[in-house]
Amino acid sequence: MPIENDTNKLQLIPPQRAAERLGVSTSTLAKWRLTGAGPSYLKVGAKIAYDSRLIDEWLATRIRRSTSERKPLMRGEHAPGRKGGAR
Repeated sequence: MPIENDTNKLQLIPPQRAAERLGVSTSTLAKWRLTGAGPSYLKVGAKIAYDSRLIDEWLATRIRRSTSERKPLMRGEHAPGRKGGAR
């Protein structure tokens, strides 16, 4: 039987707290869920929650050293000048 410890437990927060943490509105967060642009989330029935560790991981992917760095592609986006996925 696996042993549970605090590092394996989900650290769930509601969408309102996730939005505050990300500095966006709850409406923006809802749009990101629709498009897959934001951090991963959990949905059980009608309840939506975010694991704060996944928010931290998602934020880490947004770090840039300069404005000339390419922005990361969001899920479902394609590189400029390309239509469709990789060939």
